[in-house]
Amino acid sequence: MVGALEEAVKYGRMELAKFFGLDGFDDLVQNCVALLAYERPQESSVGYLLEESQRDVVADTINAMILSTNPNMKNLQSCLHSYLEKLLRQLTTCYLERRSSNGDQGEAFHLHRVLNSGKDIKS
Repeated sequence: MVGALEEAVKYGRMELAKFFGLDGFDDLVQNCVALLAYERPQESSVGYLLEESQRDVVADTINAMILSTNPNMKNLQSCLHSYLEKLLRQLTTCYLERRSSNGDQGEAFHLHRVLNSGKDIKS
């Protein structure tokens, strides 16, 4: 049993080592991985990551870890944001830029309205 556990830990360290290169995410990645080591992770020193307020942060970190495994990925930092998130940021920026070019006149940007309108945004 002890030999199998040591092998599992060794394997885990080798496989997870590649995820520790994400700037600004090192500690969070280590803490997320630490959740796997506990039988009752909610009672551990990293149990705070299971709280409602931390779930998005943990999910984003794990998603970045998964996306970084893409062999075609040249820049690990690019995996920190999904294509959808980048697209939504660009949409928001374009909408705000258009509003700014109109002297800050017009309706404030509301993503849910744009997505639910079913119409193209006219320039």
